[in-house]
Amino acid sequence: MEFDNCGLLIGDAEAEVTSCLLALDVTHEAVARAEAVSAQLLITHHPVIFHPLKAVRKDQVVYSLIEKKLSVVSAHTNLDLAAEGVNRALAEAIGLTGLEPLPNPDGLGLIGCFPEPLRVSECAALLKERLSAAKVEFTEGDRQIRELALVSGSGGSYWEAAQAAGADAFLTGEVRHDGWICALNSRFPLLAAGHHATEAVVLEPLSRWLEKEFPMVRFEVYREFPLAAL
Repeated sequence: MEFDNCGLLIGDAEAEVTSCLLALDVTHEAVARAEAVSAQLLITHHPVIFHPLKAVRKDQVVYSLIEKKLSVVSAHTNLDLAAEGVNRALAEAIGLTGLEPLPNPDGLGLIGCFPEPLRVSECAALLKERLSAAKVEFTEGDRQIRELALVSGSGGSYWEAAQAAGADAFLTGEVRHDGWICALNSRFPLLAAGHHATEAVVLEPLSRWLEKEFPMVRFEVYREFPLAAL
């Protein structure tokens, strides 16, 4: 997407890679893990450089990456939009079948079906278990859920597209307060399972695909959630 920053963001395109770490974000902890497994490359979903940098200081992760000669390839909205990307991984992780694109101008999201209708609270419990989510927030709505639409990550603005498409509910990672109120007043079931939980599901499938494409490279997944909560 136009606003995004994807591709090789740090490093030498000609550098040899024998070990690679996959992570959702570049954090100091992810860099330490990359060092521990002798990785030359980090592949991340969220871009390590998104907003323009006005300085690069020793305490910043970008400085550390350059100093340690660790390259970073970030696949962000291109991985969101990919047919076998983040949203399909999310849909498959929670057991949806019969997947179809969610109609919207950006081309993001999918609609699929659960084997049996679920109450909203039952759906929330299933999501918490399948995604290892810290919590799942939801509006009760006025129906059971058989057909679920989803957009991973910061997809809260797409709930109206889900409603217009005839879905019984909408799942995303995070929702703005005004979005919650609108969905609540519309009696439309809206569920948010966390930005990290709805996107980290892509790391294992992506790693398996890369292993087939590049059998000479060792891939490892780093799925640690970078935030603490009480």
